[in-house]
Amino acid sequence: MQPIQNKRPVSDLNKAALEQFLNQDVSSHMILYLADAANNIIPCNPTLVLLPLILQSSTLLHTLKGRCTLSTDPILPTLNDFIIQLVKDSRVPVSTLMLTLVYLNRLKSKLSPEKQSLKKYGPRCIAHRIFLAALILSDRYHNDSSPNNKDWAEITGNFGFKCKEVNWMEREVLFLIEWELRITEQDLYYELDFFLNPLRNYIIYRQKVSEQDDEIQLLK
Repeated sequence: MQPIQNKRPVSDLNKAALEQFLNQDVSSHMILYLADAANNIIPCNPTLVLLPLILQSSTLLHTLKGRCTLSTDPILPTLNDFIIQLVKDSRVPVSTLMLTLVYLNRLKSKLSPEKQSLKKYGPRCIAHRIFLAALILSDRYHNDSSPNNKDWAEITGNFGFKCKEVNWMEREVLFLIEWELRITEQDLYYELDFFLNPLRNYIIYRQKVSEQDDEIQLLK
């Protein structure tokens, strides 16, 4: 079988695939992908109770410390479950949810070698805090009306983040990404390529099928 040839400009194909993707419902694959991205920024130590003294002057202190650091803490959900709860209770659309991926990877790229050393020490709630902050930034920056941090604290439900903690998380992530909140279409094409590629292929396939149908009609 010959490979399907694309006669559509790449820019148009990317836009069509992105539009289809952002109009989808939130899926388990999206949540798993986001959780993996958040976990890979500062992998946690599940038994860590407190940060080492050498790190306690870090600007990440407020982000890292919290009531969820004990490995026996029964209220800590998995990151997947935490994201599912946030999506359900905040009712964020796919567009807002998946824009967090840009901020998560931007944060990872901004961490200096010194801050990268935190990978040895991050308590097991660190990914939850980073993801929540990224979601808040995505919702606040790209929507005219969004929950305030008190609302987000309540949305965390049984996890029990306080409003003061949420404020800290948001400020720390903003600081670490150097207030770089703007997201371009190219950012989306790059970060969402895993999801967009099959959609692009399907669009090309449907285009080819349509052309073949037209040719058959002309032969009749």
